[in-house]
Amino acid sequence: ADAFRQAVRANLRLVLFTSQAQGFMIKRRRGAAVPAAYDNTACRSAAENVEAIAGREGIDANDLILAYLLHLADNVSPVIGPRNAEQMRESCKAGDVQLAPETVREVAVAVGQGDFLGSQISS
Repeated sequence: ADAFRQAVRANLRLVLFTSQAQGFMIKRRRGAAVPAAYDNTACRSAAENVEAIAGREGIDANDLILAYLLHLADNVSPVIGPRNAEQMRESCKAGDVQLAPETVREVAVAVGQGDFLGSQISS
């Protein structure tokens, strides 16, 4: 938490790798088996919370997660791991998603990062 806040204050670039949890959200949506590393109560709860927020916002849960990362702070850059052109196109849609600061904070809480981020979320 302190490292994130210090990086924001110092305007250091944070490059956050996200493999989109090995397709966790997409596999959930399709009813397929999810990766073992994410098959636990905490991940299922976070996914349900994110899916509820995404449904309310009228967007896909994957788009919400990537948009959330893009809205954390101006110095945060998520790195995605598409395996093909279709995944790349799907991931790029998140760049067009505009989230209100309250929604970003709600997602932070939903994924267990509310205390971690505090008031560092950019508008």
